[in-house]
Amino acid sequence: MASSGLADAAQYATLTAAIAGLQFAWAVETGFGSPYLLSLGLRKSLVSLVWLAGPLSGLVTQPLVGVLSDRCTSRFGRRRPYIVGSTACTLVCLAVLGWTRELAGGRERAAQWLAVVAFYFLDFSVNALQGSLRALVVDVLPAARQAAGTAWASRMLGIGNVCGYLMGFLDLARLLPFLGSTHMQVLTTVASATLAATVAVTCWFTAEVPLARPPASAAGPLHMFSELLSSLRSLPRVIKGVLRVQLLAWVGWFPFLFYGTTYVAHMHVAHHADDPDADQQGARVGSLAMFVHAVVSLAASLALPIVTYSTATGRARRRAGSPGSAPSAFGALQRALHRALARLSVSLQTMWAISLMLFSAAMLLTVAVSTVGGASALLAT
Repeated sequence: MASSGLADAAQYATLTAAIAGLQFAWAVETGFGSPYLLSLGLRKSLVSLVWLAGPLSGLVTQPLVGVLSDRCTSRFGRRRPYIVGSTACTLVCLAVLGWTRELAGGRERAAQWLAVVAFYFLDFSVNALQGSLRALVVDVLPAARQAAGTAWASRMLGIGNVCGYLMGFLDLARLLPFLGSTHMQVLTTVASATLAATVAVTCWFTAEVPLARPPASAAGPLHMFSELLSSLRSLPRVIKGVLRVQLLAWVGWFPFLFYGTTYVAHMHVAHHADDPDADQQGARVGSLAMFVHAVVSLAASLALPIVTYSTATGRARRRAGSPGSAPSAFGALQRALHRALARLSVSLQTMWAISLMLFSAAMLLTVAVSTVGGASALLAT
């Protein structure tokens, strides 16, 4: 039994390892994209237009990659070709971002355009990779293990965030000078190496069954989008309500991801206006704040499932906490623990509502906070 548990854990870890590497690269983009674009001389109003690539690419790329990979008959599997292809595109985009000024020959306007194009391609490749990796989890794991696979994916997201923001806080140009002469060059190099290594682990240790022939009813991408729109109109009322709430939640969540580092950095610069290195130090202070946020998020992803239940797990906990026939002291302690968890636990709906209210309160408080410590505490919340 113990060996079976270890084997399952090893499968979950290798299957979702690439998600950690992808999140590392995503943390580099979201955490340092805005300060980097501003350092190239791009106006703040134009930076916001650059970040439109994120939701646009997610809206188009993930459904499209899902449909195309569903029909893929490659001998390497349905998802692996798209994983490898999107990873290669992501690595190229990260390299371009790290060496934008050098590739542009020192021309400011050319560097700005090159960075904007690289960010757009990076968003599309990241979304393609994310969609392929999530589909791979669904393909490989049976229905009974989908929840555990999703939990492991969430943990890998947290690990990737923590590592990404920690790397941003460190003085990488001094610690790893052989990887580049600037902080952004070293950071993108480390992110590229991490992504390539984790994707290699997932592709090597995860077996896919090749598709013999595409589904007979497979339709083209344009037909897929029309079916998607018609499906949205016919969704159950409860699901439509969930989608509306999630849409509004992401309206607040995207600015937090893209401007969290800049928010803290500008506050640091305002308090150290006489320091010539205030901008560079501010970016690192903002990265530290996002690192604390990532640590809190990772801890929450580990702790909250213990005190949160769905309908099925709630019934299982009540059965586990009911009196049994085993008279052992360990059995009694186990039942007492289950009863305590059953009393303290809240439903998924309640936990979701609490998190949204906490996020809304923290976002409203950003207008009242004027210190780096207070801003960092809000980001951690």
